[in-house]
Amino acid sequence: MGRASPSSPPMAPPLLELRTSVLAAFGIPPKCQLCDPKIEMDFDLPIELWIYRKSTLANKMAGMAYRTALLGFAVALLASVAVRYGGEYELFAISSKAIKIVRDLLSLMEENEGPTVQFAQLNLATIDMMNARRNKSQAALKVYKALSEVGFAYIVNIPEFEPDLLLKHTKWYFELPLEVKMHMAKRPFRQENKNIFRGYYPVIPGGHSFKEALEIGGFCEGSLEKRNFPGSERPFMRDVVQEVNVWPASGNETADTEFKEFMTKMYKVYTNVAKEVTHLMAIGLGLDEDYFDSLFGSKQLSTLRLLHYPTRLTDPDLPEEAKDGDIRITTGEHCDTSFLTILATFRNRGLQVKLSKDGQWLNIPPYNDGLIINVGALLSQMVDGKLKATNHRVIDLGNDRFSVPLFYEMRFDADVSRSLSGKVINSIYQKYGPWMTNRTSMFAEYATTDFGIAD
Repeated sequence: MGRASPSSPPMAPPLLELRTSVLAAFGIPPKCQLCDPKIEMDFDLPIELWIYRKSTLANKMAGMAYRTALLGFAVALLASVAVRYGGEYELFAISSKAIKIVRDLLSLMEENEGPTVQFAQLNLATIDMMNARRNKSQAALKVYKALSEVGFAYIVNIPEFEPDLLLKHTKWYFELPLEVKMHMAKRPFRQENKNIFRGYYPVIPGGHSFKEALEIGGFCEGSLEKRNFPGSERPFMRDVVQEVNVWPASGNETADTEFKEFMTKMYKVYTNVAKEVTHLMAIGLGLDEDYFDSLFGSKQLSTLRLLHYPTRLTDPDLPEEAKDGDIRITTGEHCDTSFLTILATFRNRGLQVKLSKDGQWLNIPPYNDGLIINVGALLSQMVDGKLKATNHRVIDLGNDRFSVPLFYEMRFDADVSRSLSGKVINSIYQKYGPWMTNRTSMFAEYATTDFGIAD
């Protein structure tokens, strides 16, 4: 439990009475432990409260009583952070931790509107990026163990990563009118548009995957015009996948500019994390730290994807492939295809992994202030299976879900034909560009995309 400093001011009598009455209304003593050991609170702290909870708390409480209790806790929290100002006690300042706790409580309240689903929980290894910079060898061992045994890990303490702003901007974008988003749609979804690879795609009805997305790459300068392959009306594949980004024109120039600048920054933050993790991974594999660097560089094809999953829980026409008994699926079972995925899930539950052949699904708890990394199938092949590409899915819990992954992808000409041991893994598509477009074409949102001709 955290402790306030000895100099913390005493609580204002009126607010103290409010807090006491709120607690009394719920039968909570000043110091308490609820649903042992699911939630623990110490209301004697005048400035900070620490609330420990697990997702299984939702299975202990239900409906309106649960929501009312959370609101009561929030009120009690606010009543305990008054400070003395100008000779009077006022609700003048709330510590950042207090604000975060209230936000978590309200978010948890919203998250648990959906049905209760019982799954075991898998707590992932946690890699602290600042500690990793100070002790690479120790961090490398931890990364290797996590990615070889589970294929997933948390990354925390990331410089310049701003999850709350990222979620705010992501929601802002998806709340734009459909016609604004469709002006950014890829050509298969709006024939008059010039962008093919980068941009927006709408929800595609049917199937297990039910989402809309905006895809952003690393190419910010240039034209959407593409050269035609000699003797053909089809474009060079290289020009398609190295396409410049398209950005929203919402009518609010300030908001549009802020969105563009922030997402450009996040692309750099994500790719920097991916590069650092790849260095640690290489050390863990017994390779030189920069072993994989030549596969990427300034012309890497990495994709930052903003995702919105609308809920389909009450849809009477839900396709069978989006069902698993009583469970509703918003992204079906799969393993990521390429190199490495870096994912922000914010406070959204629903991500699950399958580690064994018995078919048991395990919940990955969300971690708002960090990112989740997982191994792609191509990386696993390239290192002769020493790192694990794990099957995972996302289930529908009755709320609209937002997430932001970055798929860390190589440059067009990177050689992906052989593994570390020299084993042939791609005999037809030896360069990453053609390999990636072939695999990408298998997904519904790219099924009608003309990726052009490889040079």
